[in-house]
Amino acid sequence: MTPTKPLDVLLFRQQIADVIYRYARGIDRLDFDLVRSCYHPDAYDDHGSFRCSVEELITAAQSFLPKWTITQHFMGNMLIEIEGQRARAETYAVAYHRREDAEGNGKDDVMGIFAMSSVLNVVTANGKLPIAWSRRIGGESTR
Repeated sequence: MTPTKPLDVLLFRQQIADVIYRYARGIDRLDFDLVRSCYHPDAYDDHGSFRCSVEELITAAQSFLPKWTITQHFMGNMLIEIEGQRARAETYAVAYHRREDAEGNGKDDVMGIFAMSSVLNVVTANGKLPIAWSRRIGGESTR
């Protein structure tokens, strides 16, 4: 079913936002099953510096994310547009990464991601709204 009633559209938008929030939570908590659940199995992810399948993204994240003491991904403005049985979500985000040495001296990196654009299937068999494709449009890093 395609959402057409205003209340249905609002509910679908919230469910789509929840997928994006779950992705951030999964990355920050190193919960890769949660990250995986945000994607369709055949999804494509474009993080700018690497473009890959979901499984390749998970493998890379399992390798590089534990190097950080903590990460926090803050999701900001979201524009979610529903078009039939598909939706596009553009999300502004800020990613904070902290790395500490053995003495506790830290280094902080803050990356502003201007927009992350995702295409989602609105209707799925299991009622969830995983991301079909994700693309990082632009970003900037400050150190």
